[in-house]
Amino acid sequence: MSNVHHAIIALALLVSIPTTFAAPQDAKPDFSGRWAVDRNVYPTGPTWTLIIEHKDPSVVVAHAFDNRRTGATTRWLRWTFTTDGEENRNTLPMGPVMTSRSKWDGRVLVTVSSVNVDGRTESETTRWALSADHRTLTISSQGVGPKGPTRGKIVYAKQ
Repeated sequence: MSNVHHAIIALALLVSIPTTFAAPQDAKPDFSGRWAVDRNVYPTGPTWTLIIEHKDPSVVVAHAFDNRRTGATTRWLRWTFTTDGEENRNTLPMGPVMTSRSKWDGRVLVTVSSVNVDGRTESETTRWALSADHRTLTISSQGVGPKGPTRGKIVYAKQ
């Protein structure tokens, strides 16, 4: 066999290795880890940290935040939900109970939530997407609040 044939075979093996050992494209992402607001995207944005324990279908999120404007100290919120479409209930800091259902849409986790605050219902749909390299978590949302439609996106970097 010539050196050219060896080079072609070696190149073919090298190219096939990542696809052979990579997770299947339809595998569900694991959001577990410590995440902070990506300073490359939001240089002066909020100081938020998420610590996520994800063992599908269970997801437990601890959310820490500081209020830079008021100088308030770090506050932790904790909520749990499942990815199987079952109803989940979490009590918010001021007392209302938020109900939600989460399910997979391909590799994106979609959660539909609602909460009744002061006699009015607020709703939101969030989409959690993990980058291909598993280093960036993007959570986008749209909903209806007391002032009408809302839309947002926060990008987190894995710590």
